[in-house]
Amino acid sequence: VPPASGPSFGILEFLTIGGIVPLIVIGIFTFYQGIKNTIRVMNDQPYHYPLSIKFVK
Repeated sequence: VPPASGPSFGILEFLTIGGIVPLIVIGIFTFYQGIKNTIRVMNDQPYHYPLSIKFVK
């Protein structure tokens, strides 16, 4: 009896990595923006909102 066929290990790896990578990228971006804005505030410069929508303000 052949083993049960299912998704290959490569597809499962791709889906796992594909879900984790965006979270890591968002985390790095958020960390960088936090450090950058902290430095701006400490230098008495206005706070910067990345990816903000202009007409909401």
